[in-house]
Amino acid sequence: MKESLWQLKGILEPIAQAVKCLEASQATAADVFLYWLAVLSSFEQIMKENDELSGLGIPEGVLSEI
Repeated sequence: MKESLWQLKGILEPIAQAVKCLEASQATAADVFLYWLAVLSSFEQIMKENDELSGLGIPEGVLSEI
C-alpha cells in the first residue's frame, strides 16, 4: 500500500506543481501551455527512469494506461 501511494504521489507531483504555479493572478494562456509541456516532459522522464532502484517502479500495465 505504501509503495502504491508513493508511486501515485510521484505521478501527480508534476501536475500539482504546475497548478500551484498557475494559481498566480498574472498567469496567462501561454503560461498554461508552458506548464503543460513541463508536465508532459516530467511524465516522459518518469517513464524512462522507471525501475525498482532509482525510479518509481510502476508496473508496465499501469504505465501503458497513463
